Amino acid sequence: MREISVNTKATELPFYTFLNYGNTRTGKTVFGATFPRPFIIADVTEGGYQSILNMDRSLWFEPDVEPIIVGIDEMNDFVTSIIPRLMTEIARKRVLTIVWDAFSFYTDFFLAKLINLQTAAGKAVDNRQAYGSLGIHLRNVRTDLHKFGVNVVWNCLAKHPDESDPKGSPLIPGQQGDKFSAGVDFLFHSRLEQKKDQGKIVGEEYQIRTRQFGNYIAGNRLGMRADTLPDPFVGTYSDLLGWLGYDLEAVRAALPKIQAAPTITAGTKPAAPPIKPAAGVVITRPSPKVVSPQAGNNQAPRGAANVK
Repeated sequence: MREISVNTKATELPFYTFLNYGNTRTGKTVFGATFPRPFIIADVTEGGYQSILNMDRSLWFEPDVEPIIVGIDEMNDFVTSIIPRLMTEIARKRVLTIVWDAFSFYTDFFLAKLINLQTAAGKAVDNRQAYGSLGIHLRNVRTDLHKFGVNVVWNCLAKHPDESDPKGSPLIPGQQGDKFSAGVDFLFHSRLEQKKDQGKIVGEEYQIRTRQFGNYIAGNRLGMRADTLPDPFVGTYSDLLGWLGYDLEAVRAALPKIQAAPTITAGTKPAAPPIKPAAGVVITRPSPKVVSPQAGNNQAPRGAANVK
């Protein structure tokens, strides 16, 4: 059981869940990396994590604390490797955010593995059974990560409106697409908007739509305080906290200290090494535009869980 305070302070780090969806190369990965102490579950075939290796480190919530990036290679990696590693890193306060990057690619990966299991057993492919098993797995993944009591960010591709479904939404198969959208505090739609002058592209802006945008769904659970969040939003997680009324420097100062990593006893197989960010800063695309937080109201949103 996790107790959730209704009297949170603007000087304490809040924990929320996010689902950010949009086309590829719309800034989702970079935005997720700006959250505090992120543990990024990356799809190694899609390679979106390379944006983090090349981003400006000053955009990280703590510029001297690198994100942890791990890739999934096998069907059982989530249960046998990811969950145990998360339990260790969260317990020692090294991880305060979980980012699953390119979650849409993971659903394809897991579905293909389920179908391969059927064919390997000499059975005819049963798509209904495979999709049913996938839905159960995705539900378990969502509920398991949301129980950790840290920020959770799901990055997904977009399912664009069509004749069968007029809504633009996250690209997650079956009923789980709606359940993921309903089961988070913030549903964002990321877009890359080009600025043109006489038909020529003169600039680009990585936007996050925080409210319904055309046929694309978006929203939050801020209730009466929803107007404090701009639409479109342009910036980092730090800017987001500012718009929500948090005292950014006080939040940073109040972050828990990272405890020493546990020692590995003799005979214990060490965890696979993570993907390490590059040593130098190489900016391969413009940094997100920084939006100055609104002055005034510093009252934190109700219902956010605090770091203990």
